[in-house]
Amino acid sequence: AAQVHSLTGEHDFCSRMANLGFTAGAPVTVRQNYGRGPIVVAVRGTLVALGRAEASRIFVRPSEV
Repeated sequence: AAQVHSLTGEHDFCSRMANLGFTAGAPVTVRQNYGRGPIVVAVRGTLVALGRAEASRIFVRPSEV
């Protein structure tokens, strides 16, 4: 698992991602990534489908053990 480190992009994008639970320190786990199409991640107990462009603007770091 990993943790959200930061978000990049416009205010609207960052605000929308924060509303979905992508805030600094939030644990995230990739649930589905076929190499094409959307990436499905679990964040705060919810599955969220992200386009690849959206996912590329969410920076994560390894979870602290």
